[in-house]
Amino acid sequence: MCESFIVTCTDNDKVEIDEFHINFWHFSHDHTIIDIGLLVELDASLMLKDELSFEFYSPFHYVSGETENLSNLMSKNETLQLIFNDEVKSITNCSSSIAKKSNVIKFKNKKKMILTESSFSESDNEQKINIVIDNKNFDNKTLGTLFENNSIKLYLRFRYKVNRNKTSNIYIDKTFSDEQLLIDFRFNEVRFLTNENSKIYDTIIAIRKVYVFVILPINYSIKLNSDIYLKYIRVLEADENCWVDYIDELKNHKKRFLVYYWKNQLNNNPTNYFNLLVSFKSQTSNLFNKLKFATELGVLSIAFLLIPEFINFDTIINEIITVINPFEFKININRTLINTIIQAVGTIGFTLVLGVTSNAIWDFGKSLIKRSKKQ
Repeated sequence: MCESFIVTCTDNDKVEIDEFHINFWHFSHDHTIIDIGLLVELDASLMLKDELSFEFYSPFHYVSGETENLSNLMSKNETLQLIFNDEVKSITNCSSSIAKKSNVIKFKNKKKMILTESSFSESDNEQKINIVIDNKNFDNKTLGTLFENNSIKLYLRFRYKVNRNKTSNIYIDKTFSDEQLLIDFRFNEVRFLTNENSKIYDTIIAIRKVYVFVILPINYSIKLNSDIYLKYIRVLEADENCWVDYIDELKNHKKRFLVYYWKNQLNNNPTNYFNLLVSFKSQTSNLFNKLKFATELGVLSIAFLLIPEFINFDTIINEIITVINPFEFKININRTLINTIIQAVGTIGFTLVLGVTSNAIWDFGKSLIKRSKKQ
């Protein structure tokens, strides 16, 4: 079992991952989607090969058959600008094949890169994804103009759905009222490797920079965090056509989303690793809080009303006084007055329960009316 994000290649001494991007989209306790982006810097000699092969390992098991190549979704200027937070100056085709497209992306403030449509295939263990780049797909004339310092940068992006039944690096404690979410991100960590998978250790590709984005509904609050790596928290852009074209799941969600962003630099050494442990907790709704308060108050009210039926205050108080009073005198207790006070407290409690419950039902009705008007 793999406990870390790792990318391997037999020519790992000629390859570096300049940027490792991960978008962790959490929609509910049983629906999480991972987007992976790899900005790979290759030595020029590797482009002479017919194809390049990589193996991507994920600590989060994926659902078989749902790995998706995102290169087509990133053909629009608007989508590229959203993801890279930079103005796109131009998109130029550099492919020699109609079947598979590769585009040169030029940004205003970033270096140019090639967005290529690679081939992805899944493995039986639902943790490894095989990536193949067909170098014959590139137009050699255009490709020759893109080398810088005898290297070239290719960008790969793909998506998979997390299989919650098998994943141990994501811990979710779900109750009726809320949810506790704990995510253990690991990059190039090798402590789990054994002699059986030593091949992974020998072919690990160094990572220079790691970018982690966690996107979840706005009713979640962060509880555990590595502040030193946290760069910002923002509200996901609400424009209906903004992110919906990129990820369909946002069409069915009425809630706004928060984006948490962490960044770390690993200094391009294969032995350098990065761990990020974060946790979140969903906030209970006002409706549930009111019903919870009404239930607790109702239990206490019932207890107060039943106390006089089972407790003899004359006996109890006289026993206490006998213990603490050396003269052992008896006193008379007004049982009727005590019972009246206790019953009054219970009655007031039940009145409050009815009021709070009615208010909660009223709030629920108003929320239904608002939703129907939006639709």
